[in-house]
Amino acid sequence: MRKLQRHRRSLTWLASLSVAAVVATAGATAVLAEGPEGCTTPAGTVVTAEQAAADPTLCPADAGAAPAPAPAPDPAPAPEPTPDPAPTPDPAPTTDPAPVDPAPTDPAPTTPAPTDPAPITAVEPTTADPAPTTPAPSDPAPTTPAPADPAPTTGGEPTAKQPTATQPTATQPAPTRPTRGTHRPAAPKPPKADPATEQANEVLKAKRFQSAPFRDARLFREQFTPTGRIPAQPQMPEADAQLLADAAKGTGTSWATLTAVAWLESRWSDPSAGGIVGRRLTPAAWAAYGTDGDGDGRVTRSSRADQARTVAVFLAEARSRDRAALEAYFSGTKREVMAERALFLADYYDALGKDALVNGLDDPEVRAALEERTLADDTIEIYDGGRSDIEAGLIDPRSLVTLRFLANRFDSVTVSSMISGHGVYTASGNVSLHSYGQAIDIAALGGESILGNQQRGGKTWHAVQDVLLLPKSMQPAELITLWDMGGASFALADHHDHIHIGFKTEAGPQLP
Repeated sequence: MRKLQRHRRSLTWLASLSVAAVVATAGATAVLAEGPEGCTTPAGTVVTAEQAAADPTLCPADAGAAPAPAPAPDPAPAPEPTPDPAPTPDPAPTTDPAPVDPAPTDPAPTTPAPTDPAPITAVEPTTADPAPTTPAPSDPAPTTPAPADPAPTTGGEPTAKQPTATQPTATQPAPTRPTRGTHRPAAPKPPKADPATEQANEVLKAKRFQSAPFRDARLFREQFTPTGRIPAQPQMPEADAQLLADAAKGTGTSWATLTAVAWLESRWSDPSAGGIVGRRLTPAAWAAYGTDGDGDGRVTRSSRADQARTVAVFLAEARSRDRAALEAYFSGTKREVMAERALFLADYYDALGKDALVNGLDDPEVRAALEERTLADDTIEIYDGGRSDIEAGLIDPRSLVTLRFLANRFDSVTVSSMISGHGVYTASGNVSLHSYGQAIDIAALGGESILGNQQRGGKTWHAVQDVLLLPKSMQPAELITLWDMGGASFALADHHDHIHIGFKTEAGPQLP
C-alpha cells in the first residue's frame, strides 16, 4: 500500500512538473513575441532582442502583431538548417487564395493564445538555423525577407495594401539620395559672344542712364556730346550785310525784310547791271522816294547805298502794311507770291540774325548771342529747366533759331521740353535727340494750345508747313505731330499735344 501511495505521489509530482514546464515555455514565448525588444515575423519566426538590434529591418513597426493561427490542420514546416537562405515555396494560384487570413487586414490579435503551444513549438528557433535572422550577402533586398507561407500579403500582383520592394511604406523607409561621393558634371561654359552680341551688350550698358539718377536727359547730355557739325548756312558777305543794315536803320523797315528782298532780287550778288537790291524801282518811285544812302549829297541809281536806302524808304512809306508795300514793289502777276516769300524770309533772317548770316551758326560768338537773345525774348515762353539748358550752352543753335522763327510767324511760342525733364530714351528705346540738346517740344503757338488744335488749316498745320519751307541747312531730321506732310514730318499718336522738332549734325549724334 505504501508503495502504491508513493507511486501515486511520484506521478502527481511529475505531472505538475510537466504542466509547469509547458506554462513556462508558453510564457517565455509570449514575452519574446510581445516584448519591446523582440518580435515575431509574419512567417512565424521569433526574432530575439540581439538579432533585432543587429538588423532593425527584421522587426518593422507593425511586426509586433502576430498573425492569427491558421485554421489548416498542418502548420507550415520549419525551414531547413542550411547555410543558404530558406527556399521560398511557389505562391498559391491567384484564383485560389491561401486559407490564412491576411495579417494587415486584421491587426486585432496582437498576443497569441497561451493555451495553444502548437504553433510555438513548430517555429521554435534553434542555434543551428541562422538563415531567418542573417540574410546571405547575395540577397539584395534584406528589408523584405521571403516568407515560408505563400500568404496573400506577398504573393500575386501588388495592390494598394501590398507595397512592392521599390515602393516605400510606413514599415519600409524610403531610400535616400547619396550626399557624398556623387559625381556631378561641371556646368558648361557659355559660348563666347560674337561682335554683334558684344555691341548689343554695350548698348545695354548705356541703358544705365535710364535708371535713377539718369532718368533726366540733362545728366546724360553732360556726359555725351554729339559729334559732327551743323550744316553750312548760306552766308552773305559782311560788307553787303552791313550795307543793308545801315540802309534800313531809321526808316521803319527791318534789315531782315530788306535782306529778304535782296535775296529774291539778286541772290545777294552784284552784277554789272545794278546793285543787290532796288532793281524793281520805277522812275516814278525814284522821283518820289529816292534817298541819299552814302551821304555824298546826291541820289543816283548807280550808288548801291542809295538804292538800298531808297527801297527801305519805299517799303516803309508806300503802304501802311508790309504785305501791301511788298506787293507794290513786286508789281506783276506774281506779286502776291513774291510778297509772301519776302515775308517768310524776313521772319527767318530776323531769327537767324545778321552775325549768323555772315559767320554761320558754328561760331561761338554767334551761339552766345543767340542764347542771350532767346532768353531775353518775351515772345518765347520757356520753362525754368529749359532756360537752364540754354544758359549752360547745351542747346543746338538751330533749335533757338526755329523758336524765334515760329514766334515771328505766330506772335508767340511756348516751349514744354528741351533737355531737362525729358527722358533719355524714346518710347521705341532709342536715345532721344532731346538728350543731345538737339530737340524741342512746343506746346502752344500764339497762345493756342497744340492739344486739340491740330486740324487742317490751324496753327499747328501751318507751323509744320513753315518749318518744311526753311532752307536745307535748317531742315530738321524729325518733325512729329499728327500730320505727315513728307520730308522730315511724320505722325505719331502720342504727339497729339505738342510739336516735336529735332535736328542732327551731318555725322549724326554718336556716343564718343
